[in-house]
Amino acid sequence: MNINSRHILNFVKDYIKSLFTISLIFIVCFLPANEVDKISNFNFIYLDKIIHFSMFFTLSIVLFFEIKKPIRKIFLSVIFVSLFLASFTEIIQHTLITSRSGDINDFFADMLGTFTAILFYYLKFKN
Repeated sequence: MNINSRHILNFVKDYIKSLFTISLIFIVCFLPANEVDKISNFNFIYLDKIIHFSMFFTLSIVLFFEIKKPIRKIFLSVIFVSLFLASFTEIIQHTLITSRSGDINDFFADMLGTFTAILFYYLKFKN
């Protein structure tokens, strides 16, 4: 096993929960629209935004417990990963998935979930 393979395996081992959460986010965000309609038969207003908020809140909390850095760098890392992932998913939905469309409000729900998780983590573990 070469050095690069070892680094990749260590990265996967260190961030397995985050990678799993990101995979779930990709699955949910890239489902065809007709599959999403089957799931969301509840006709609950803003269910889509609540799901986006929840996914990114969960991802942020998982990242907090997996990133082994000083707290300030953890905050910046969580913001960066969430910002990148939220932007990436909406751009892909808008440009490549014909049955879906990117939505700036989904992006805002994603980031609201992230910043709520940051506030929660800060208030709970600030000492």
